[in-house]
Amino acid sequence: LKAAAAKLRQAGRAGAAAFATVARLDGAFGLAELSPEADPTAGGLAGMAKTARHEWPEVSCRALDLSPAFGDPAAAAAAVVEEVLASGPPEVGISPTHRCTVELARTARRPHSQLINLGPRDVILVTGGARGVTAEVAVALAETYSSTLVLTGRTPAPAAEPAYLAGLTGEAEMKKALADALGSGGTPKAVGELYKKAVAQREVRATLDRVGATGAKVAYFPVDITDGRAVADLLHQVRVKFGPVTAVVHGAGVLADKRIEDLTGDGFDAVYATKVDGLRTLLDLLGSEELKALVLFSS
Repeated sequence: LKAAAAKLRQAGRAGAAAFATVARLDGAFGLAELSPEADPTAGGLAGMAKTARHEWPEVSCRALDLSPAFGDPAAAAAAVVEEVLASGPPEVGISPTHRCTVELARTARRPHSQLINLGPRDVILVTGGARGVTAEVAVALAETYSSTLVLTGRTPAPAAEPAYLAGLTGEAEMKKALADALGSGGTPKAVGELYKKAVAQREVRATLDRVGATGAKVAYFPVDITDGRAVADLLHQVRVKFGPVTAVVHGAGVLADKRIEDLTGDGFDAVYATKVDGLRTLLDLLGSEELKALVLFSS
């Protein structure tokens, strides 16, 4: 898609251009009758098409999901071509008998409902759970279920903060204190890295305190979710200390946001490896566990 970007946009401005992704889920983007043999990663193609649609208004960008019920390849190909050349919604599911699309709908959770059977004896693993939006989820889970929360992240386990940072909250004053402490070695890069680490560890501490204040058990493990051996060691420690993991919230992620034409291979790999390969590693290692819930955050 990146390689074709310039020609697509040029053709779109001059006359017409189309870009379409075609998944083979269930003809309804996995929302109808998804087979256990289907590859769910194909669902990610729709995100690429919808992103291109936002960035390139001059190009007709569509996300299609072709039902496996098509027995005739020629009929399937004709249906795809017909949809690509027609105007319509950005997401279209195609089956031999009908077409469908996906729409957002506002809904409300039923009061006092508990949709997942979790409780104080459960162990919930929350990757990337000590900072940001995933930390808020961890606190809410602790308040709701009083389960044991195992949080992971790339930030080192928080140690005691240096006395010279006590009471400082502003970026400028913290960086000045760090520069003074480093002395001649206090280069802007070194100060900046220490500042980021100090802020990150404060966030981790605050999250652990908030979860602990609910009465739930909480533990934090620094780990790179793409390191299979490190994750296996983490899960072994969790089993020994707390018991088997019964729910997973996979919020770990890397930000490398850029427009399609500016993306780099390394940036894509960093995001994809953390989100998708990290999930595969977790599921492979938890294959013998009976998970009650699996919650994923996009990236």
